[in-house]
Amino acid sequence: MVRAKHARLGGPLPADIVDDVIQNTVTSVWKKLDTFRGESALSSWCFGFVGHELFRAIHRWSADRSRRVEVESLTESLADESPSSLDELLEYDLIHFALRQLEEDEASIVRAKVFDDWTFQRIATEWRLPLGTAKTRYYHALDLLRARLSPVLRGKV
Repeated sequence: MVRAKHARLGGPLPADIVDDVIQNTVTSVWKKLDTFRGESALSSWCFGFVGHELFRAIHRWSADRSRRVEVESLTESLADESPSSLDELLEYDLIHFALRQLEEDEASIVRAKVFDDWTFQRIATEWRLPLGTAKTRYYHALDLLRARLSPVLRGKV
């Protein structure tokens, strides 16, 4: 997971630091394993640790100014709506990862409502649903997202 996430970020870290991130991730997961509540897949829960440890390593590694520029350009190129910090980038990735775990109709409604700023009426019309069904699917999806993300984002959802 660490190497895949690192590759997705464009591989900004040297191999020895990535090895350290892997070790730190395993250690963090092991230390917190007793807090896993089973509300999501274990791999999803671990993914949060991967992102956290990887971005911590990027922060540390980018401490000198020349590297900081590389990391800032990396974050800008990664997201459609570039987050303003690496922590926000992690949250952005986690949210989109969690959205992919939802049923397609629920994920589509959340995307339309949150990212496209559609009204419930427009969603209902576009999907040919009763207004109440559109709202129910949206709030059900939010409950699922909250349950999956709250252990990782700690109070931000």
